[in-house]
Amino acid sequence: MHTIFPTPRQIVTCVFLLLATTSVWATPPTPSSHLKEAFQRDVERIKQGINDPQVFKSEIEIIAQEGDPIAQFLFGVQIMRDRHQEALVWLRKAAKAGCAGASGVVGGALLAENNPEGLTWLQQAADGGDANAMMMIAKLYESGMMKHKRSLPYAVAWAELAAQQSYSRGLSFALPGFIDELSKRLSTEEKSEYRKMKLSLTEKHPMVPFYLCGQSLP
Repeated sequence: MHTIFPTPRQIVTCVFLLLATTSVWATPPTPSSHLKEAFQRDVERIKQGINDPQVFKSEIEIIAQEGDPIAQFLFGVQIMRDRHQEALVWLRKAAKAGCAGASGVVGGALLAENNPEGLTWLQQAADGGDANAMMMIAKLYESGMMKHKRSLPYAVAWAELAAQQSYSRGLSFALPGFIDELSKRLSTEEKSEYRKMKLSLTEKHPMVPFYLCGQSLP
């Protein structure tokens, strides 16, 4: 399974847009004052044409060590490619503090290694509102991988739930085509099963308000 990790610059860009459009952080975990200050300094550097993500990474690492779960999530994602095992340690800490996006990244990384433990983390992420985790669950049902019995109705229902609850720009391009392609393959009997599953998922997974570490894909 192909797992997508956001780049440090994608994260900073996402944060910049959020700082520019809202002054209220929806739900816990919320960023510490030190993290907000680090964001603002990075915004100022970007405005000045200074593009040095290592400076931001160093600041985030210090704040992560202070125990800020959002900083732990951001730092874990930033070092995922080069310091994989250390990244998972930080992301697990963030996940335990309530960052669904961190759970999603951990789940995706473990599944990429064919580690079934990833399923638990992925479900935890989906339950916390991570749309990318929902999308990955849909793909598991489509393919019948990792203990998921192949089921197109379940795949469509999970993909539609992801589309309904996504705050992710990255998913907004992929989901409509994926849902349309799957829906065309549903038989009449499967369409009935899909409607029941969609209703059940919607009831069990109400929309979660946006929070900064709630999505594993910006």
